[in-house]
Amino acid sequence: MEASQVKKAKETIGEAIEYLKAKKLISNNSIEFEYNNEVYRIVLPTLEQEIEVENAKNKKLNELLMEKDEKGNAVYMFKEQWKEIYKQRGINLDDYESRLQILTIDVENLLEKLAQTQDRPEIMRIEKKIADLRNKIAEISAFIIEKYKYSIEHTLLFFSQTYLLSLVLEKKKGRKWARVFRSFKEMEKYPDSGLIKVALTYLGYLMNLENSL
Repeated sequence: MEASQVKKAKETIGEAIEYLKAKKLISNNSIEFEYNNEVYRIVLPTLEQEIEVENAKNKKLNELLMEKDEKGNAVYMFKEQWKEIYKQRGINLDDYESRLQILTIDVENLLEKLAQTQDRPEIMRIEKKIADLRNKIAEISAFIIEKYKYSIEHTLLFFSQTYLLSLVLEKKKGRKWARVFRSFKEMEKYPDSGLIKVALTYLGYLMNLENSL
């Protein structure tokens, strides 16, 4: 596995501690954050915005289904189709996904234990174990991401998240807030991918916490 893939997976895995910190930042159906000394916020989407995302996703789905390679074969397929293809090659992706879930639960349990521990040697032992587990999670995640990079579900999920972000990302200007992007196409051309990456993380925090209520 390429080091770049592992690095990418590590960067995309939400840190549980940061997630807990984010919970405290959420107020008035929004979450604020700073980036390059500027203040931004993510707001919960309106019903109209959710409908817009859904319509855009349906259009994207049709585009994915129509895309073919030079031999006329489908470029994008559903996850179950990819699972069958890889199973025929001796790779059981269900096993990898199950292992990933188990490791994630193990990390969550250790984080809870860490929060209740005051003994310094025990804290260091738990922290090392968490770090080791996160490295394993990163490697397995990178492997799964690579196998599903042309899955319709994976592509649609990322598309939906980024499209939604283009609607709900705002920047503070004086005492007022204004949308950063006028459209999804404008965001696609935005040169600072760092802002998009950070904003997507906070969008995930906000939506996950909203769904858990």
